[in-house]
Amino acid sequence: MRPCQLRVVMKLSAKQYRSLMWRTFFCISLIAGVLIAGLSVWLTDNQTLSLVYGFVVASVPHAWAVARTFRLQQGKVQPQAAIMAAWVKIGLCAVGFAWVFNMPNIKAEAVFAGFIVQTVLITAGNSWVAMLTRKR
Repeated sequence: MRPCQLRVVMKLSAKQYRSLMWRTFFCISLIAGVLIAGLSVWLTDNQTLSLVYGFVVASVPHAWAVARTFRLQQGKVQPQAAIMAAWVKIGLCAVGFAWVFNMPNIKAEAVFAGFIVQTVLITAGNSWVAMLTRKR
C-alpha cells in the first residue's frame, strides 16, 4: 500500500450493518428529494409529479429489499434473503411501473428519469457501504 493511501475497513455487527444500510437509504432519499425540488423550478407540474413517481418506483422496492435482506435472526444477516429480495424487487418495480402508467397526465420520460436517478443513487450508496465494510 502506498503511504498516501488510507484504507478504512470497518468490522460491523449485523445490527450495525443494518443500521448503516438504512441510514444510507435515507440519505440517498434526501439527496434525491432535494434534487427533485431543485428541478421542479424548471419543470411543469406533470413532469415534477412524474419524476416523483419514478423516484417512488425505485425507492419502495429498495426499502422493502433492505428490510427483508437485513432482518436480524439470531444476530446474523441471512445471505439467502438477498437473492429472494432481488427477485421480488424486480417484481415490485414492474408493479410500480404498471401502477404509474395507468395514471392520467404522466410523462414517461420523467418517470424513467426519476427511476434512473434514484437507481444510480441507490447503487452508489450500496457500493459505498460495501467498500466501507469490505473484509480483507
